[in-house]
Formats: sequence, structure tokens, C-alpha cells
Amino acid sequence: MTTLADTSVWIDGVRSKDSWLVSTLRTAQTVAYTEPILMEFLMGARSDSEWTSLRRFITGGELIPFDSACDFEAAAAISGYGRHRGLTVT
Repeated sequence: MTTLADTSVWIDGVRSKDSWLVSTLRTAQTVAYTEPILMEFLMGARSDSEWTSLRRFITGGELIPFDSACDFEAAAAISGYGRHRGLTVT
């Protein structure tokens, strides 16, 4: 099973060596990220050496690329589906 971890989970993994993410990666379970998560995570680097360290850390996971046109269109359809039924997607 692959778990898609959001940016906040990756940040917690860097800050806390006993985080869920770190223990999951140690047990060789697959934790994934997408291109936007990679970008947000690396934007937190305060130096070139920290950028390198963060990149090395996140690439311990699996990059799951997405088809942005297809995925964003599907997200809009899901939002519309919910809106027509009185639900607000945030």
C-alpha cells in the first residue's frame, strides 16, 4: 500500500525524527508525494545545503506524477457534483 503524504507530513518528518513519516519510511513502506508537494517542501529551504538535505529526504519517498489537465478537471467535476447537492468543497 502507498500512502500519499501532504507537505505538512513531510515537514513534520524533518522536524521530528520519531514522526509517523520517519518510522513508516524506516519500515520500507511506501510514502509518496506529488510535484506540488515537492515544490512546497523545497521552498522551505533556507540555504543550498538545506535544499540538498530536504531533497534527499523527500526522494526517500515515491514521486507520483499527475496529469494536471485531467486531475484538475476531475476536481472541478467533483466540486460541482457536491455543490449541486448542497455541499461545499474546501
